[in-house]
Amino acid sequence: MLATADAPANARGYRRLLNCARKHIPGRRCWALEGIGSYGAGLAAFLAQAGERVVEVCRSKRTAVRGGRKTDMIDAVRAAKEALSREHLIQARLRGEHEALRVLLATRHGAVLASTAAINQLKA
Repeated sequence: MLATADAPANARGYRRLLNCARKHIPGRRCWALEGIGSYGAGLAAFLAQAGERVVEVCRSKRTAVRGGRKTDMIDAVRAAKEALSREHLIQARLRGEHEALRVLLATRHGAVLASTAAINQLKA
């Protein structure tokens, strides 16, 4: 577990994180990430492309933190414990055809709503 590794959310940071993991945890690794469909999508795609195993953990309900501080270290430990305790792990849904289809359907839905609103305005 590399909860203490700090890296920016870009290709250079992802490479630094992976190199740190390879140095400290040789062999096979499993990365437990939350938010793979949004904030963690870039890291998940990078790790999968590098041949790493990536699983998704569900985000837990967090209590309010005094002063709005985020607890990355505690979140990382919680994600690791959750992944280790699960009998069935959630395989990462990475970018690709599925994501392209989701974007296409969302765009179509927006266009249908805009068209309906325009027609209703003309009739009014």
